[in-house]
Amino acid sequence: CAGLGRRYLTSPRHWFDLTVVVLTGMVSFALLDKSVAQDNTFCTAFGALVFCKWTRFLVDLRQIEAVGIEILPITDTMWDIGPFLLVFSVYFLASVNMFY
Repeated sequence: CAGLGRRYLTSPRHWFDLTVVVLTGMVSFALLDKSVAQDNTFCTAFGALVFCKWTRFLVDLRQIEAVGIEILPITDTMWDIGPFLLVFSVYFLASVNMFY
């Protein structure tokens, strides 16, 4: 790929949107079975989907100038705390492992 194709394929925003679409399809398909709502895997996937939808909604709201000026620092901070969350998750998982 060259030019615009490369930029499209390397953009995290497009991969995020593709992931949201695929996860939406998986959750919708799983909902055809009524007993799946009690499954932990389904609840985790559904929670991740709702989180991704709200995150995308915040990103879309940045297009409105009056709202975007207030939201932009919040969304930038969300992406900047990634390394902290990685270190925190190691300690959190170690604590959970200690109790089980």
